[in-house]
Amino acid sequence: MLSLQAQAITHLYQGRAVLQDVNLEIPVGERFALVGPNGAGKSTLLRVLSLLEEPSRGQVFVRRDGKSLHDGITLRRRMVMVPQHPFLFNTSVLGNVLYGLKVRRTPSSTARMKAYGALEKTGLTGLARQPAPLLSGGEAQLLSLARAIALEPEVLFLDEITAHLDPHNESRVEKIVLKYGAERNATIVLVTQNLSQACRLARRGAVLYEGQLAESGLLPDFLHKPQEERTARFVQGRRW
Repeated sequence: MLSLQAQAITHLYQGRAVLQDVNLEIPVGERFALVGPNGAGKSTLLRVLSLLEEPSRGQVFVRRDGKSLHDGITLRRRMVMVPQHPFLFNTSVLGNVLYGLKVRRTPSSTARMKAYGALEKTGLTGLARQPAPLLSGGEAQLLSLARAIALEPEVLFLDEITAHLDPHNESRVEKIVLKYGAERNATIVLVTQNLSQACRLARRGAVLYEGQLAESGLLPDFLHKPQEERTARFVQGRRW
C-alpha cells in the first residue's frame, strides 16, 4: 500500500498562490481529512496529492515500503478520485462501473465480477440495468463511489462527496468508505466542510487557511482543543 508526502507545495493560479509551502505526511492506511473555509485550497491540495495537478513548486512523494515510486501512469492507476459532482456516462449503471475496468484492460469475466461486487457493496445491484442518467442524486453519488472501489485503489480521494446528500445517503456513503478502508487497508484522503463527518471518517486531519496549513493532528482532539487562533475561529464558526 501507498503513503503520501507533500513537501513544500506551492501552487499558483493566474499568479495567485492558492497553496503556500504546504508540508504533509499521510502514512499507509491512514484516514485523513482536509477541512477549512471555502477557498482555503482544500480541493486543490487534493488534486495535487492525487497527481491530477502538478504543483508550481514542491513535490509529492508516493512511497511503498519506504521507497519512492516514480511511474506516473502506474501510480495514477493505484489512486482514484471521487468528485463532489458525479459525472456519469450515458449508459447503464453496470456500464458505468465497467468503463474504468475496460480502460484498464481488465479481462471481461474479471471486470464483471468486480463491477457486480462494487454494486453489491454500494447497494446498487438491483439498479444494474437502469440508465445511469435516471438515478437520484444519492444513487448517482453511490454509483460514482462504486465505480471507484471497483478499481480497488490503494488511495481513495474524496472531494466533499456527501455535500448534497440527505442524512440517509450520507450515512450510507460513510459506511461504505469506512468498510472499504478497513477491508483493504486503503489510504483515504477526504475534503469536507462537515467537522462531525471529518471526525467520523478520519483519524487525523488538517485545517487549511488561505492555502496554508494552519494546524494538523489527531481527530477530534485538535478540533476540540485547537492550538491556533485560526483553527479556533473556524471550529467556532467565527469570521477568519
